[in-house]
Amino acid sequence: MAKNQYKVKHTYAIKKLSIRRVMKIVCPLFLTLFTSSLVYSQNGKVLGTITDDQEAPLLGAHIQIIELNKRTITDEKGSFSFDKLSDGKYNLEVSYIGFETNYHTIDISIKKPKIQINISLKPQQNQLDEVTLVGKSKTQRLRESTANVSVLQTENFRDRNTNTSDIVKQISGGVNVRQTGGFGSNAEIYVNGMTGKSIPFFLDGIPLSYFGSGLGLNVLPANLIEQIEVYKGVVPVDLGADAWGGGINIITRKSYSDYLDVSYSGGSFNSHKVNLNTQLVNPDTHWIFGLHSFFNHSDNNYKVDVEIPDEFGNPIPATVKRFHDKFSNYLVNIYTGVYDKDYADRLVFSARYSGLKDDVQHNAIMAQPYGEVTYDESTLGASLEYEKKKVIKKTDIKWYSAYNRTRGHFIDTTLNAYT
Repeated sequence: MAKNQYKVKHTYAIKKLSIRRVMKIVCPLFLTLFTSSLVYSQNGKVLGTITDDQEAPLLGAHIQIIELNKRTITDEKGSFSFDKLSDGKYNLEVSYIGFETNYHTIDISIKKPKIQINISLKPQQNQLDEVTLVGKSKTQRLRESTANVSVLQTENFRDRNTNTSDIVKQISGGVNVRQTGGFGSNAEIYVNGMTGKSIPFFLDGIPLSYFGSGLGLNVLPANLIEQIEVYKGVVPVDLGADAWGGGINIITRKSYSDYLDVSYSGGSFNSHKVNLNTQLVNPDTHWIFGLHSFFNHSDNNYKVDVEIPDEFGNPIPATVKRFHDKFSNYLVNIYTGVYDKDYADRLVFSARYSGLKDDVQHNAIMAQPYGEVTYDESTLGASLEYEKKKVIKKTDIKWYSAYNRTRGHFIDTTLNAYT
């Protein structure tokens, strides 16, 4: 019985001795490992350089670790460093006067305790105080002049199926347009009640009649026009003709930039309008080359109310379809020259070919259709334009010289009679 009791006590002593030995060995080892890990995690380091966009070092650039609120500045070599950083992700903010602020993210870990970066700052685009210059355009000065004139810009009409006579209708105050018939018919423009020869038309200050019938106001497309000036009363002396009732001056486009303008429109009665305008400019030599062209056509075979005589000659109201009333007109104008030279503000040579073809349908009261009468006209011309401002004090020169040859053919040879 005593023998068994001794064995139990002996076994307990062995177990107690083993636990003490384990604690003596494990605790120092654990403390050593924990301390080493703690010391190791505080050894993170970031270093690098700050340069401009030309790779030149920036002295005095500010670098901040946003999460730790730690700051430093670069030395004369653009270098900086942060020591004793714990593991983790940090955001760096780099700033310098006159440069855009840069943000950079770093990640310090046991595997990568040391990080080296190079940051290039971009110059800051500073906007200086704005200076606004206010001046009056040529159009505004013309409106405020002593002349009684209405000026209409045509930029909003260029992409529409519009003729010049349709644009003039937009001018209010003593200006009226009356046009009877379809496309190609005559348009009468009244300025303060006057029309005809009392109200001449001009194209860039040159009488429109010089260019032939193919460039009538009723068929000239809006794509070629910059603005329209309507003078009510005495016209200025720089226009190339006398007029005592007023006048209409059409200013064509004279921009010094490349452009291409192509348009087509179609409508009822086999109507077609095609425009092609382009210009090439060499800004180094101040040379320009351009083309203005258009083609218009309409059959004008719409229905009208007329009076047709019966077998006894008495007029009877009737609605009939027009026939033999086609109208076509066209223009091809090629020009080249220079601008903004010492000897000339503008020196341009132009060559053009224009014309029209018109079927003569009936007499003035639509009582007698003609059936086969036609009128054709073509104009071949060339012109030279010269402008120079302030040749002498307050003296400008504007010179225009042109040669045009117009041929018209009126054909009425048929023996057929139409009713």
